Amino acid sequence: MSETLILIGGGGNLGRAVARRFGAAGFHVALIGRNPEKLLRQASELQAAGTSCEVEAAELTDLVSVDRAVKSVVGRRGAPAVVVYNAAVVKAGSLLDTPPEAIERDLLVNVGAAMAGIRAALPSMIAGGRGTVLLTGGGLAREPRPAYASLSVGKFGLNALAQCLAHDPAFADIHVAQVIVEAYISEEEGERIAALYLDLHQEPKGAWRTEVVYRTPPKA
Repeated sequence: MSETLILIGGGGNLGRAVARRFGAAGFHVALIGRNPEKLLRQASELQAAGTSCEVEAAELTDLVSVDRAVKSVVGRRGAPAVVVYNAAVVKAGSLLDTPPEAIERDLLVNVGAAMAGIRAALPSMIAGGRGTVLLTGGGLAREPRPAYASLSVGKFGLNALAQCLAHDPAFADIHVAQVIVEAYISEEEGERIAALYLDLHQEPKGAWRTEVVYRTPPKA
């Protein structure tokens, strides 16, 4: 059986590129997201390119739903080799522009679902003594912007989660890393960043990086 990538938040230029990159490397790709129709279209594209693929619908504001979806994949495929969390609510808005229901939704998607999804996968990975967890961070974690208050808080929280996991002795055999993206993710940028994700997974244990900052390469 091929190794499995669980990709939570596979949309956008980066998510699609990560799925393609790992699929081309021989991984079985399990897509988890909220829109079954979009997931199935993406899965069809991956399968047409020769990638083994499956989908699990999960509402990322419902952490029980996320837990169930990840455990469903693990139940069929066993411990994943890689879990990637790439979901976020990306929108402008100061705190005063953000109503309470939006605050709750944003925090659940930006941080809560990452915690729930990774938590659901970790026991099987720990039992197997190997695996990689990768999180898509952002520059707002380091330089919050008032005009993007909710996303800034979310990326700050995701940064804290990545550091907690990377420095927890209980996960010593699991490579946990965050890619802090400080760039507009065009299709071309998505392909470059996806290659970085695969590189991180392939690093030998003695050379594990826990944080990588990606910036758009300067033009020649």
